Amino acid sequence: GIFIVENVLHAIHFEFEVDQMVLPAVAPLPYEFAVSLHLVHIIFGLFGAIFVLVSGFDTAGRTALTKGTSMMLVFMATITWTWWI
Repeated sequence: GIFIVENVLHAIHFEFEVDQMVLPAVAPLPYEFAVSLHLVHIIFGLFGAIFVLVSGFDTAGRTALTKGTSMMLVFMATITWTWWI
């Protein structure tokens, strides 16, 4: 549930986060790249968390759980990559 709240807050404060966190981390690259990276982070994180939560209520939850886990890995890779730079 915390990842859903986190991604909703990312969406609410989108422009501030792109300008203050993502853009400086990818400084030589254009603004559009920072926006797309942050969008990937939000979308994959949100849908990944939803897939993981829904898989708990699904009798065939293995598929939803594996897809959700893959999306969460992309979510974590985008934030790790951004902060690593």
